[in-house]
Amino acid sequence: MKVTDCEEPLTEGKVASFERELGLQFPPGLREHFLRANGGRPDPCVYEDDKVDTVVSEFLPLRHGKGSAISVYQDHVLSKAFVPRHFFPFAVDGGGDYFYVDCSPGGGRVYLYRHDTAYEPVVPLNVSIDEFWSRLKSNE
Repeated sequence: MKVTDCEEPLTEGKVASFERELGLQFPPGLREHFLRANGGRPDPCVYEDDKVDTVVSEFLPLRHGKGSAISVYQDHVLSKAFVPRHFFPFAVDGGGDYFYVDCSPGGGRVYLYRHDTAYEPVVPLNVSIDEFWSRLKSNE
């Protein structure tokens, strides 16, 4: 997978520091992403399964600040409790819906939070973060 417009990749120490600050442990596939790309626009970018058909418009950079994974986590998870505390945002689709990964022990599964859906807004994709990366397809 090619990722463009990404921030400088993080170091192991920096990722570990963010994990301690948040009280989470990222699944290996998400940790590797932050070490390799730290946000950006993916190519391929289309995710499809039997429940979801959407374009991943960007991966969220981990850092603090507007538009970062940490700011979305603080707002959507800690402040508004849209999803459980052990869910961490890592991507957003073109409609503003966020992809989360379960960071609980034994977790690593991916979920989509649909902000404009009153009935069951949290959609389990039934894939691990590694499977999520591998299922992205070109939008051509």
